[in-house]
Amino acid sequence: MNVIFFTDFTNTVTVQKTLGAYKCAHELRTAGYSCLVIDHFHAFSIKEMIDLLRKIVTNETFMIGISTTFLMDINVDSIDKDNGYKYKQLNISKSFCPQGAEFEQEMVAEIRRLSSRARIIVGGSKTRQQIGNRNIDYIILGHGEISVPQLVNHLARGDQAPESLRNLWGIPVINDSDAKKYNFANGHIAWLDQDIFNARVLPLESARGCIFNCKFCAFPMRGKKNLDYVRGADSISRELEENYQRWGITTYSIMDDTFNDNDEKLDLILSATKRLSFQPMFWSYARLDLMTLRPERIEKMYDIGVRSVYFGIETMNDRTGRIVGKGHDRIKQIDTLKELRKRYGNTLMMHGSFIIGLPEESIDSVTNTFNLLMDETIPLHTFNFNALRILRNQTAWPSEFELNYQKYGYVDQDPTLPLELDWSTTYMNRDQAIELDQKFNAAAQAGDRFHITGITIWELMNYGYTFEQLANTKSNQLDWHRITIQKKLYIQKYKNMLFSWIDQHL
Repeated sequence: MNVIFFTDFTNTVTVQKTLGAYKCAHELRTAGYSCLVIDHFHAFSIKEMIDLLRKIVTNETFMIGISTTFLMDINVDSIDKDNGYKYKQLNISKSFCPQGAEFEQEMVAEIRRLSSRARIIVGGSKTRQQIGNRNIDYIILGHGEISVPQLVNHLARGDQAPESLRNLWGIPVINDSDAKKYNFANGHIAWLDQDIFNARVLPLESARGCIFNCKFCAFPMRGKKNLDYVRGADSISRELEENYQRWGITTYSIMDDTFNDNDEKLDLILSATKRLSFQPMFWSYARLDLMTLRPERIEKMYDIGVRSVYFGIETMNDRTGRIVGKGHDRIKQIDTLKELRKRYGNTLMMHGSFIIGLPEESIDSVTNTFNLLMDETIPLHTFNFNALRILRNQTAWPSEFELNYQKYGYVDQDPTLPLELDWSTTYMNRDQAIELDQKFNAAAQAGDRFHITGITIWELMNYGYTFEQLANTKSNQLDWHRITIQKKLYIQKYKNMLFSWIDQHL
């Protein structure tokens, strides 16, 4: 293989197909390179990894890519008896392997032994400029559809290298965050048998970027214009129909930052789905305030096939909402949720995320939101709370909070901490926010209030469950121990299919 990608969604009980590595693989295959994507990176033992590398790495292997976006550190010493493994954020400077630094050293040594030409590249949303891992040859920031093929052309043929800067450790950093030269409107991904194997749910990118610019957000391509980076109907329908005809895929996670941001895009996607020989089913991100302001979009989304939405609500405090960029009337938003729940019941699963520690929101205010959720005054099926994190020089696309935290009332309690602000405000501090985060989430999932979160439903459908089964099941009714076993069986089947495919085709 000329290029090999490793990707993953590190989780204890579920699996999810991520998109970035497969998009880059598609572009490389189109350019004439052989390319293989290895999924479930965290689940490989060092023996399995060495066996795998010996089958697929030769001196014609030019690049080993590590997609870091959803990687977590599984090399942990302790297990929480109630919540399973406590995965940590991956510190790529210490290791780009979820299995830890020792695993990485053995993996890299084998790659270097098998190919003198292979270079190791890391990319993804967790990738930042100042990474000091000496095993990394290149860092790629942002979307890779243009920069990855350019780099491989350089490594394979000696073409001009993509423009880059060297970081403090001398590692070249290629930053093409929005890939402006990529023809996104007509771009699609042609999945191959070796990409699919036993997957039943795929990711779909129908648009890229976000028209909003929330103060806490560190995603790239914020503040775009309405119809920038939107795919055409022909491109979408062709991809969906091909996946259905070849593998029977009908279920997708839509990767758009905000699916319901404008009518023209929704009309375009509706026209694409109406051409299909089947009815697809989608999970998507959406803004609740837009559903309140533009209720006519709700039925349109449902007609498209959206059956689960993730609302980034973040706060029910009016003043705080206005400060961070989520300021629409909270009472009207609650009324919209009530209407949606009444109209669609469990055929449209609704999840909301909330941030603890936003400007001018007190502990009492956040606690009141939690109580309204628990008694279903706010009738979301599921919800989660996250303590606010303000990173210190860790992201390629820093949020407004990370750039100007003092302006919003945050005080840095310990400037010696290298990675993250130990923040405090007149309303609460980071430790209190973390404590509330853990308390609220544990209490919500312990009782009968909680359904299964929409994205988890989509992940569990990979194991053969139906949407109807899961949507009408409470979280505490599901046998999570059995789910853990199903994950192991699923990944073992994936490995068997992977090695069988390699033995037959390489």
